[in-house]
Amino acid sequence: MKYNKILAAIDFSEVTENVVRKAATFAKNHGSEIYVLHIVEPSPSYSLSGLSDVSTQLLEQAKLDILPVCTQYGVSEESIYTKMVPLKAGILEFIETQNIDLIFMGSHGKSGIARVLGSCTNSITHIANCDIYIVRTIA
Repeated sequence: MKYNKILAAIDFSEVTENVVRKAATFAKNHGSEIYVLHIVEPSPSYSLSGLSDVSTQLLEQAKLDILPVCTQYGVSEESIYTKMVPLKAGILEFIETQNIDLIFMGSHGKSGIARVLGSCTNSITHIANCDIYIVRTIA
């Protein structure tokens, strides 16, 4: 199977750089397009008076924070996306709208509670309509 569009879904956990590196290397070796996506989960406090620009600032900062890692592995700034939506729904929507063939994700994210309740990665593996490459934390 030819993978034309690859997504590196990141969360700034310890495995993020490894996810970007592996996805970018795979994309380069297979002549695929690559996208990097970071989801910032919405919070009711962002919509409070005086904080309306917080969400925009968070999204812009997330893009700036991941840019050096992406640049290091040959991913262009135009291929980096940040969105403020619920995590699982945001990833699934991006997969659908961009016609992603393969997604690279960390084995578990920043939240330790996710290990108890079920991680986003685990949920996506059961719902997504594309192949998934799970990247483990570097020991």
